[in-house]
Amino acid sequence: MIDGSLEVLPREEGNATQLMKGDAIRSANGAAITRLPTQTTKFANRLDRFNSQIAMPFHKSDWRVSYCNPNITETRIEGANFAIIHKFQSPLPLDKNSVLLVTLQCAEPSVGKFHSDGWAGISLFSQGTEMLFLGDPYGPGNSWDLDVKNSEPPAPRKTATIDSATMTLRYDSGSGSISLHEGGLPLKPAIYSGKIPHGTRFDELRLGASAGAALAVTSLQVLSSGE
Repeated sequence: MIDGSLEVLPREEGNATQLMKGDAIRSANGAAITRLPTQTTKFANRLDRFNSQIAMPFHKSDWRVSYCNPNITETRIEGANFAIIHKFQSPLPLDKNSVLLVTLQCAEPSVGKFHSDGWAGISLFSQGTEMLFLGDPYGPGNSWDLDVKNSEPPAPRKTATIDSATMTLRYDSGSGSISLHEGGLPLKPAIYSGKIPHGTRFDELRLGASAGAALAVTSLQVLSSGE
């Protein structure tokens, strides 16, 4: 449970405003703060208000093989040059103005490499179109990449050289905001922020690796706020 208060001070001008649970404000360009009507349900203040869409253990029957055959056990999905698809029961996030959290944890594959000249990671699709990619991108070096497709405005890929096995993607469907965070929950400060068309919802998730690359997933958590 999140309790307490928060004092917000505009960067440019104006007096401090104190926020309590359910309060909402807006400040444009660091100027004076405008108080919005109190929110009673929009902001989730407990993680148990998020619904788990993918969690451990893994089940082979939940995945459709696109090509090749990775090894799928309850605790690990591993393979080289493969792609498998998970179709969500309902488009995510569950509500049009809710939040989606995707946490991917990888290990070094037993055969091949995660960080290679190829790509390896996770993609989110909307009606057959790839919208987001998270993982190791094409090219040398130990780096993580968030490739935001159809961004507003168009933006280059964001590659972060981080020695981490776990990354979390946060998407707010109400605003279209995308952010990338090192580690799992609770979220650390974002290392990248971007946008896709607000209201976008995802219906499929792909795990895979290109030729010459490998992927070993030891944990995949997909959480959606909403009913």
